[in-house]
Amino acid sequence: MIAKYGNLFPYLLAMAVGILLGELDKPGLVLGTVLKIPDIGAIMSSVSIFGVGFPPLSIFVQALPLALVSYIIAFGDFITSETLLTEAQEFRNDEHLDFNSSRSNLVCGIRNLTLGAVAPFPPLCGPLWVGLTVSVSQRYKEGKEAMRSLIGGMASFRIATFLSVLLIPVVEFFRPIFGVSSSITLLFQAFVCARIGMAYCGTDRDKMIAGVMAAILATQGTAWASAWALGVGLALNLFLSNWHPFRKGTGE
Repeated sequence: MIAKYGNLFPYLLAMAVGILLGELDKPGLVLGTVLKIPDIGAIMSSVSIFGVGFPPLSIFVQALPLALVSYIIAFGDFITSETLLTEAQEFRNDEHLDFNSSRSNLVCGIRNLTLGAVAPFPPLCGPLWVGLTVSVSQRYKEGKEAMRSLIGGMASFRIATFLSVLLIPVVEFFRPIFGVSSSITLLFQAFVCARIGMAYCGTDRDKMIAGVMAAILATQGTAWASAWALGVGLALNLFLSNWHPFRKGTGE
């Protein structure tokens, strides 16, 4: 019943349980300054290429493995986006939902290029916020009375979050659960991505390999976790398949 209202209720529930169990501090209420105005000058001088200079080529070379991992994650995000929009479209015929992966890649690239030059912040460089997309698409499925337009629903969600992070009383109220809210967001994304990923698995063998890859990804605990999971997945596909590269007319 309350799931369609997004991430707010899980955050409030986590806060209540955490405070009752003594795991979280009580939220504070700041009534002084209400609106936080970002210090653009300090940001430009401390983190932008216009203040600290352009990084050397060696930095880009060192970041190549991370770039590959980021691309794999982003590829999965595009698949998740397309699947969620396709599912939402099945419930509504009054609005055409146009998903274009090439356009999304271009928009995401332009945004990340701008952020990289002015204010690099990797957590906001992904192409998808699963919590937003799932919450809005679920509400959208309820009909035009609940949400007239999917784009309008996403826009109102983002405007509300944008204003909330500028309001100091709101930020201070939720500050004790910042860590918990991040965990809830990642858990939510893992649940949705696992559901969609399993739908793409055509056989039980594919599901088994996906489970092993997920376990490695969750337990590796290193920066190379994604590379390990991908490598093990490729190896299992080769070892467990019936593919015979040197025999004609056989294999899957």
